Amino acid sequence: LYYQDKDFGDLIQKKIRYFVAYARQHYGLDLQNRNERTIGLLASKSGKSLSEAQQLLEVLKNMEQKKTPTEQDLIQLNDTITHFKS
Repeated sequence: LYYQDKDFGDLIQKKIRYFVAYARQHYGLDLQNRNERTIGLLASKSGKSLSEAQQLLEVLKNMEQKKTPTEQDLIQLNDTITHFKS
C-alpha cells in the first residue's frame, strides 16, 4: 500500500526501524548510538567486515536525513540491508 502511494519516506523509516530491532534482537546492539564502537561490535557479532558494517550504518544515516526520498533510495536501502543480512 505504501509502495502504491509512493510514500517512500515512510517505507524507508519502517525498514530502518525493522533493521534496528533486528540488530537489537540478533546481536544485542542498540543502533541508536552509531559510533566507531558500534561499528566494530556490529561487524564482530554479524561476521561482516568493518567496511560492510560502516557502509550499512552510513546508508541508514543518509536515508534518515533525506527530505524527499525516492524509489531508488528505497531500493538502495533494501539492497544494502539484504546484502548485510546474507
